[in-house]
Amino acid sequence: MFDSLSIVDLVGRWWNGDRDNRTRRDIWLHRDPDTGWLVRARAGDKDRDVTWPAFHEEWAARAWVDRLMAASTGGRSIWKDLTKVVRKPPEGGWAARQ
Repeated sequence: MFDSLSIVDLVGRWWNGDRDNRTRRDIWLHRDPDTGWLVRARAGDKDRDVTWPAFHEEWAARAWVDRLMAASTGGRSIWKDLTKVVRKPPEGGWAARQ
């Protein structure tokens, strides 16, 4: 869905660390200047994506991401933050964003 929209910015990307297609979980956080913050999650196979309606505030979208992680088997601690691996660093480097 987002592959063809160049204006949507990938802000966060997480994976539960499981390579098995039946138990793998992925979460993406996108920022769209037109609609707001989008959370997308995948459970298992690639055809099982869910996207929630846009959140108006970043904190609300991130809270939803945290809720998804906490509700998963193993809890939040099993999730790997892949954000730095899958997107180029912001201007000024990663330290400038924190």
